[in-house]
Amino acid sequence: MLEAIFEAPLLRSLQGGQTGHFAHLETWKYVDVRPVQPSFAALSVLVHPMKASEVEDWAWRRGNFSDISKQHAAEKNKRVEGGIRLLFVQPMGRFARAVPSELTSAKVLEALRLPPYTFTTFQQPSGLYSCSRYPEGSTPDSCTRLHLTFRTPEKWDCSIGGLAVSHDFETGITTALSLGFAFDINIFDTPANRPPALDAFVNQLQASQHLLCHPFLLPCLALATHVQRVRSYVMGFLSSQVVEIEACIGVTKAGRSQKLYLDRRTVGSKLFVDGQMHRERAKSLMTALNDVSTWIIFTKRSPQWDIGCVNFLLTLLEKSKKLQNCHGVNGALFQEPLEYLKAFSETCLEVTETSEARMHLQLNIDDGQTSARLAVSAGKDSTSMKIIALITAAYLPGTFVATLFSMGMFNWKANDGSGSSSSSISPDFWIYWAVTVPLTIVTLVGWAIWWKFEEYRYDRDIQQAARDQTPLHQKAKAIGEVKLPWSRWVHTEKAGHS
Repeated sequence: MLEAIFEAPLLRSLQGGQTGHFAHLETWKYVDVRPVQPSFAALSVLVHPMKASEVEDWAWRRGNFSDISKQHAAEKNKRVEGGIRLLFVQPMGRFARAVPSELTSAKVLEALRLPPYTFTTFQQPSGLYSCSRYPEGSTPDSCTRLHLTFRTPEKWDCSIGGLAVSHDFETGITTALSLGFAFDINIFDTPANRPPALDAFVNQLQASQHLLCHPFLLPCLALATHVQRVRSYVMGFLSSQVVEIEACIGVTKAGRSQKLYLDRRTVGSKLFVDGQMHRERAKSLMTALNDVSTWIIFTKRSPQWDIGCVNFLLTLLEKSKKLQNCHGVNGALFQEPLEYLKAFSETCLEVTETSEARMHLQLNIDDGQTSARLAVSAGKDSTSMKIIALITAAYLPGTFVATLFSMGMFNWKANDGSGSSSSSISPDFWIYWAVTVPLTIVTLVGWAIWWKFEEYRYDRDIQQAARDQTPLHQKAKAIGEVKLPWSRWVHTEKAGHS
C-alpha cells in the first residue's frame, strides 16, 4: 500500500550528483560456548570511517567486511547472540534536499533490510516517526522483523537528521542507517580520533550493552541525543536572545536570574534613552523580534516531536509482548528513561512557549509605542486643523458679506488729466462693518460652544468606558446596591410566606 511513496521526490540534488561522508559502527554480543568454561557475555565495538567506494561492500558484507562477527566468534570460541550494524552518513549538501548517490546505487536499504520508504521519511522537514513489520500485515507479536523510522524536525541547531532501524527477532541483530549532521562524520578520519558527538554516542552504547539485543536501544539513544540538543539550544542561545531583546526594550526587573545571558554589548543599544525613542534602533529591534519569533516557532516543533515520539514508543512497548521480553531484555527497562525524556521535553516545550509569550509581549509593547506615536501625531494634526478652522471662521463672515452685497471698502478713481490715481473710502463703509462684526462674533462664539460640547462628550465617553471595564463589586459601590437575580427571588419568596 505504501508503494506510491517509496520513491523519494527529492532523491537527487538540484546541483547534480550528491555524495557524502561515511562511517560504520559494529558491535556484537558473544556468548562462550565451551563446555568447560562458564557461559558469559562479552561486547566488542568497532567504529571506523569509510570511503564512498566501500559503502556497498560493507552493506552487503563483501571483501574486507565479509561477516566480521562470525570470524571473531570462531577465533574466541563464542557464539553471536546479537549485535548492531549502523551506517553513519553525512551529506555534503542540504540534508532535506538530497540523498547521497552511494546509498541508492548500492541498494543500501535492501542490504540493511530497511523499509523502502526510508528516504521519503528522511525528507520530511516537519518530522516523522513510523513503524512497519515483516511480513507485511503481521502483528507486533507475530512478525519476524520490526522496522522503525524516525525523522527529527528540521532545525539546524537541534536536529539529528533521520534514523532507520530494522531488528531481526530470530538473530537479535539490528541494522540501522543514520543520515544527518549530528555526529560530525566529516571530521572523522581515523578510529582513534572520533568526533566528540560520535564518541559520546559510542560511550552511551557501551554503557547500555545489557540492552543491545532490544530494537528500542538505538531509537532511545538517538531520542536522548535529540532531547539534549533541543535543551541546549532552548536554554542557551534562544533564552539569551529573548533576554537581550527585553533588555533593549527596557525590562530591568523581571527575569533577573537570566541576566547572566545578557550580552553587555546590547546595553548601549536600548530603544529608549532619556525618554526618547531612537528610530534606527527601533528598526533593528523589529528585525531581531521577527528573527527570534521565527526561531521560536521552528524550535517549538522539536520538543513536541520528542513528546509524540516517546508516546509512540511507549504505545508499541505496551501493545507488544515480544517487545516486553526480547532476547532476555525486559522492555520495562526502557519505560522509565522514556518517561523521563517525555517530562524533560515537556519542560523544554514550556520554556519555548514562555519565550514565545514574552516575544508577543515585546511585540505588543512595540505596537503600543507605535500607536502612542501615531496618537501624538494625530493630536498635532488635529490641533493644526483646529487653528486653520478658527482662522477660516474669523475671515468667513467678512468674505460672505462682501460677496453677498457686492460691497467694497475703497473706490479707485483716476485724477483729471494727470493720469495718476487716488483712493477714497466707500460711503457705505459703515454698513459693511455693522454687519460683519456681529456676524463674526456669533460665528466664533458658536464655534467655541461646539468645541466645549465636544470636550464634554469626549470626557463622558472615557468615563463610560471606564465604568464598562470596572468589576461588578466596584460598580455596586459606585452606583449603589446591585440586586442579583437570586436575591430578588429570595425577597419574593419571603414576601409570599409573610
